Amino acid sequence: MELLEGKTLKRRIEDRAFKTDELLDLAIQIADGLEAAHAKGIIHRDLKPANVFVTVRGQAQQVKILDFGLAKLNQPLTPGPSPLGRGWGEAPGEGAAPDTPTASLDPEHLTSPGGTLGTVAYMSPEQARGEELDARTDLFSFGAVLYEMATGRQAFYGTATAVVYEAILNRAPAPVAGVSPHLPSELDRVINRLLEKDRDLRYQSAADLRSELKRLKRDTDSGRSAAVSAAVAGASRARAEEHGQARPERSERDALATAGETPAIRRRWPLWLAASLALIAAGIAVAWLLLHRRPPQPPPELTQTRLTFNSSENPIQAAAISPDGKYLAYSDTAGIHVKLISTGDERVIPKPSGLPAGAYWGLDSWFPDGTQLLAHTAGAGTQRGIWTVSVLGQSAREVRAGPWGWDVSPDGLHIAYSPIEASGGLRELWVMSNQGENAQKVFTLGEHGFLHEVHWSPDGQRLVYMRGQITPQGYERSIEACDLKGANRTAVVADKVDIGVTLVDFCWLADDRIVYSQQESRGSSEANLWEIGIDAHWGAPTGKPKRITRWPGSLAGWLSASADGKRLTVTKETYQAQVYLGELAAGGTRMNPPRRLTNDEANDFPCAWTADSRGVLFVSDRNGTPGIFKDGITQDTAESVVSGPQDAGCPRISADGAWMMYPEYPKTIGPSTPVPLMRIPANGGVPEHVLDMVYGGDIRCSIAPASLCVLVEPSQDEKQLTLTALDPVKGRGKVLRTIQTNGSAGAPGEVLSPDGTTFAFVQGGEAEIHIRLLSLSGSSDREITVKGWPNLTGLDWSLDGKGFYAGSVSPQLRTLLYVDLKGNARVLWQFNGAGGGIWGFPSPDGRYLAILDTATNSNVWMLEGF
Repeated sequence: MELLEGKTLKRRIEDRAFKTDELLDLAIQIADGLEAAHAKGIIHRDLKPANVFVTVRGQAQQVKILDFGLAKLNQPLTPGPSPLGRGWGEAPGEGAAPDTPTASLDPEHLTSPGGTLGTVAYMSPEQARGEELDARTDLFSFGAVLYEMATGRQAFYGTATAVVYEAILNRAPAPVAGVSPHLPSELDRVINRLLEKDRDLRYQSAADLRSELKRLKRDTDSGRSAAVSAAVAGASRARAEEHGQARPERSERDALATAGETPAIRRRWPLWLAASLALIAAGIAVAWLLLHRRPPQPPPELTQTRLTFNSSENPIQAAAISPDGKYLAYSDTAGIHVKLISTGDERVIPKPSGLPAGAYWGLDSWFPDGTQLLAHTAGAGTQRGIWTVSVLGQSAREVRAGPWGWDVSPDGLHIAYSPIEASGGLRELWVMSNQGENAQKVFTLGEHGFLHEVHWSPDGQRLVYMRGQITPQGYERSIEACDLKGANRTAVVADKVDIGVTLVDFCWLADDRIVYSQQESRGSSEANLWEIGIDAHWGAPTGKPKRITRWPGSLAGWLSASADGKRLTVTKETYQAQVYLGELAAGGTRMNPPRRLTNDEANDFPCAWTADSRGVLFVSDRNGTPGIFKDGITQDTAESVVSGPQDAGCPRISADGAWMMYPEYPKTIGPSTPVPLMRIPANGGVPEHVLDMVYGGDIRCSIAPASLCVLVEPSQDEKQLTLTALDPVKGRGKVLRTIQTNGSAGAPGEVLSPDGTTFAFVQGGEAEIHIRLLSLSGSSDREITVKGWPNLTGLDWSLDGKGFYAGSVSPQLRTLLYVDLKGNARVLWQFNGAGGGIWGFPSPDGRYLAILDTATNSNVWMLEGF
């Protein structure tokens, strides 16, 4: 065998980046070798960097295409006698079979008919599908090789064969210009044509490709030589004019060069003159380049297009753009819709048969082929389930009952999901097949961690997720990535600890950027889009975050991008909390239609009544920092009660009506941060410090003639509540009870009865609610079950202690309820539209109900040029 000294192209790619002239020179040689093989009727079928050898003799590099062990004999592409002798192209049995590998192998090592041969990452689409091949399959493989030479990365990467197959069949690699901007832009066009999925759209022969590469090399070389020629010509003109000589005509210069007189003249120049001319030529060359270089291209202009026009009574609840960027799928109270973006035409995807009328039917994500959606059902007594539904009209199919579905893998073969814990938390991440089988756990977060969002990386080799974590500094969120075994975790973006929880949503684009939504500050109603580069293989950030948008007054959420990353959809959401006033009837079990009490555009949260039942105390951000205000039931404007640099929490009135107590939250806060509890005389005065309470704590007071106030404090893991007697002046008293809550309790679902004898709190989830009644007077504990009203968002006793007021929120409805002590619920107020919560609490005289209602407006916008 011939002795070859050098290295494979694979090793050469790993060493360092190619310069333009070297890359084109080697590419031309590879194309020349393929053209020679194809002319003899030989298709390589396994072209890859490891099968290309580069030898070096002096300054010259020579390419050798090796390993024709999987090559296939085919009809020669050029006319003429076959070099293989008689029988080539004749009837079967009279010569060599066209599909016979050129290597001499034992029969058991030969590929069976219909099988695929070659290295997966460099296969052509037709090769991956096991179809009949011709010379154009080598050209696709060469396109993958050339892409790797230009960028240093594989065009179609993945550790799983199915992922690579899917990429070869359906995806285009990132543009070369974005990875290697030093290479000519025309090379991108050549590579893209080589990597066409349809072989009829590729180069049709290696000879055509070779000609294209030679033309590109000529243009590139001429571009470099033009600068030098201009510099030399400029120097010659300057010298001639300096000595009063006329410029020779072109023919004269050509004649001088042909006669060899130019070298002779150059030899007679003094050395100092030659050096001076060299400096002049270099200076002119630099000037020429500065004057004639291509001006930098302006960055693409961000454009926004509104895609939906829903009202606040029917906000968008989820949205995703199709992989091809042509369709928008979204869900609202009417169900799931699919809209053709170009025309606005849309249709509703019907619910699975057998679901109750009030059951929620919502969107999760698209399948990569654009013909199916991942969806879920919930609410109205319906068990949550993960479904696949065709947008072409076929029936929906339930994949798995119970868990929360996240996203479909880029190859469409797997689904990421999380089981729902009894407390409603999501701590585990699992992956199953698209048929709901072969479920594998990826990881489990610690008891202080929660999952908020999960997506796949574009190559399907990593999962990226938003993690919430209870820390000493507060509740923080971060965007992290891991492999499919839950290992090799990397942090991409973390919350800014000084401003609290800010991360909202994110998506991973095909060009290795993560676009994410982040609030401007803790509790802010404004969240904008940012981007950060990410290493596709390791999942680590590659740069610093960069802001994309400035949208005042709206929260950006539900991010989704097309497969090529050129279109991004996002929901813009506005949220407002407001105070309503309802007049009670029939002993507090019925209510007349309520009216709005607060009349502003701020967020107003009702907390307590004044002792005389004439006014409602509420927290508002109307002055920037949350403060306490009072609005009389007959007044048109509210008056400030507590304002200042610190954030004021919900106030409570002591049982005797003499004091108002409220928490004062530091700007940076966490589970271990003490929260000052302040008091102020009910008729006004200077705030005074009472005690430091645990983060997440609350105060609850009975109504005279009872005199008990209770300090309610959760443990750091939120699985236990401690009830402590509280005096507005003396502070803490004795511990009344310690309650195990399993992490499901949370204000305002914890309330003290008006007579101070019973403490109630809510446990449960979507289908069934339990209200536990715990005695503080030595009597027996009780439990009430409320069926058919999921997700109670608030709880407060009726004035007579015979029932509760509670809010229930579903994706379609917000409902204010009266619930008696047997668990029977009666609707007091109900309307369409999702929101953040609804609850009510009675005035001390029992005539009115102060009500929190939240209005949400959400619609989808499409971004391009980001």
